[in-house]
Amino acid sequence: MLVIKIKKPSKKVLVVILASLVVLGAGATSYWFLVRDSSSNVPGNGSGEPPVNLEPATEEDQQRADDNKQRIVDQAAQVGNQQGNSSSKKNVAPIITYSGQYGSVVEVGAEVAVFENSGTCIAVFTLGGSKVTRSVQAIQNVNRMSCPVMSVPVSELNPKGEWTVVVSYDSGTTVGASNPSKFRVE
Repeated sequence: MLVIKIKKPSKKVLVVILASLVVLGAGATSYWFLVRDSSSNVPGNGSGEPPVNLEPATEEDQQRADDNKQRIVDQAAQVGNQQGNSSSKKNVAPIITYSGQYGSVVEVGAEVAVFENSGTCIAVFTLGGSKVTRSVQAIQNVNRMSCPVMSVPVSELNPKGEWTVVVSYDSGTTVGASNPSKFRVE
């Protein structure tokens, strides 16, 4: 009869085996997270961003967009009318701090050398007969008003080429328009 004696492993061997298992487990977990994250970089797949709807706009969505565009145009016209009759308002010229194409959007931002409770910034993008308008509420920034980013998808700026943007500012006491800034849409 053959008897095999099995030695009890030393503490060093057990520690090495345990450490190896921990490293392998951590590596497998990391690999799983990397593979899972790379397949979920699409917004809406656990990345914290809302899902992107790639379906064509519904009639309701299109009507909302058209109504919003008309509201913005009406606001811009109202500011234009107020500028013509603004003898009681302080005149101030916003300064465009940046404008240009950044990937698939065009962005513009501005500063206004006045500090007050509220105001509205309106960006009017033009090229020939094409005109696109965006507006945003100004925010207080230390000792002046800032016009946060106003962006337009490049797809709305047709034709491609050198566009001009002017930023207007209007509040109960202040009104004015910036010098034009030019940028190229590719």
